[in-house]
Amino acid sequence: LDLAARGCLSDGTMSMVSTKLFGTDQRVTVVDPAHIGAVLNGALTVNTNELADILAFRATEFIIFPTNCNGNHWCSIMVRQRNETVQVCYYDPMRSNYTMHIRAVAHKLAGLIQAGRRGVKIDTLEYDTDVGTQLNNYNCGIYILLGFEHFIGAPALGELDKKKLQCLRCRYLNMCYQ
Repeated sequence: LDLAARGCLSDGTMSMVSTKLFGTDQRVTVVDPAHIGAVLNGALTVNTNELADILAFRATEFIIFPTNCNGNHWCSIMVRQRNETVQVCYYDPMRSNYTMHIRAVAHKLAGLIQAGRRGVKIDTLEYDTDVGTQLNNYNCGIYILLGFEHFIGAPALGELDKKKLQCLRCRYLNMCYQ
């Protein structure tokens, strides 16, 4: 029900909608938010052994990591693997203080990829999107889910306004009942 209200999406809802969006797409690996852990007062819990297994050479082109910060804000890391080039992108829709923490995790993931795949060129960069900056304290999960869709190749929607955000929230809610 958190998709129907004004509130941060729960881990379960984020996992469910991400799986509904990409579960049948063989190019995409969706990582459960629990694998990254939560940013708590600037400290991030990361199980590097589990992540190393996830990041080991995959047949998938994309790996997406929704990341819950302090239980009240979503950020993400998205990995694109093409031939001998890997992009590790981090995204904070509010461009808040969490950006530096999610960037640090992205660099850690890049290091794990590099350790497992010698000779691969890795670029770690902030995800560039045209949806604008999140201006409220509850639509971060919607921005993250849309960011995943754009990263995978969905057409851009342009800057998000209140009406588009409401439509996206309803669209994602509807997916939970299909």
